[in-house]
Amino acid sequence: AILRNQMKMQSFKRKCGTTIRYSTRGKGPTNVLLLAPGGMESTLDRWGSHPYDPWTSLPEQEFRIIGMDQRNSNEETASPLGTGWESYRDDQLALLDRLGASQCLLVGSCIGPSFAFALMKHSPERFPAAVVLQPIGLARHTAENVGWEGFNSGTRRSFALWSENMIEKGRFDASQMNKLHESMYENDREFVFSISREDMTSMDQPMLVFMGKDRSHPSETSREIARLAPNASLVEQWRDEHYAVETVDQQIINFLRQHAEA
Repeated sequence: AILRNQMKMQSFKRKCGTTIRYSTRGKGPTNVLLLAPGGMESTLDRWGSHPYDPWTSLPEQEFRIIGMDQRNSNEETASPLGTGWESYRDDQLALLDRLGASQCLLVGSCIGPSFAFALMKHSPERFPAAVVLQPIGLARHTAENVGWEGFNSGTRRSFALWSENMIEKGRFDASQMNKLHESMYENDREFVFSISREDMTSMDQPMLVFMGKDRSHPSETSREIARLAPNASLVEQWRDEHYAVETVDQQIINFLRQHAEA
């Protein structure tokens, strides 16, 4: 596991008042932005407890690995409340602009793919490919190993825990939290929340999708991404009893090499 004090985190403040905390590793010519798991508490160190950890496993002689904490994910990133997926997208773009990363491959897990899809929709020329690990989404009866009735509720539960913490600390009130949840996860927000199915069908960047298998990361969401995106490949077995983490590492490194900037 990676320790936070070993990451050499840096920070800067955007004009809108948002504090961005980030770290980089490696001097390789190809930029890779990591969009971490953890829901609204998506932070770089979350990769340390993930079945695949790109921060420590990607070779630094080939890649410049960029990791970040999303706004309000912890005490260090206390910032104005976002208004929706676009707020987070603009934070991520601001970081890449600061680092001079004109082109960047993406690796995201959990909420990370939804961040990645928003970036790829906004600036397709800037993000030529993405690794998508256990994406969140709204789907019916989709966890083969866990049965439940109706739509999965894992994402809402995760948001609620973060929201309660923000309210307890006096950072925001319940009405502000409800408004943000509505913007990000309700109304016409379904599928992967940040973009629509129609958006996905026109997203021709290559994607390597590692299937989720639980209530927050439904298998059907991963399968649907792979069906809809013109150049997506689906990996179904990767965090099961017999998977080898070295195999996953190599699959991802090979994919990123294949789509690295020439």
